[in-house]
Amino acid sequence: MKLKTIISSVLMLLLGQAAVADSATLFTCRSLPTADSALLIYGVPQENTDIIDLVIFVNGEIKATDQGILVDSYTRYVGQSFDINFVETAITAKARNPVLSVRQSESLICE
Repeated sequence: MKLKTIISSVLMLLLGQAAVADSATLFTCRSLPTADSALLIYGVPQENTDIIDLVIFVNGEIKATDQGILVDSYTRYVGQSFDINFVETAITAKARNPVLSVRQSESLICE
């Protein structure tokens, strides 16, 4: 296994653990109960910045991370790989990732 892959895996694991354990999670979203996939998404703010770390689990396993910001009066998350619209409660992929196809959307329940 390449060192870069190992480091990426460790970082994803740490981010996921921090999101679950940290009470500072800004938002949590999950797939609708009727959806085929079991997405669980945590938005964790970085200290002293506007950047949000996004951690995406599928069936309890970390599958992707992203970084972005909240825009439009905090109604949308805009990241490098994903966008989340909190008004329409949907996540959309905008870059290749292991969770959703590019331009594919999935409805969410967000808290």
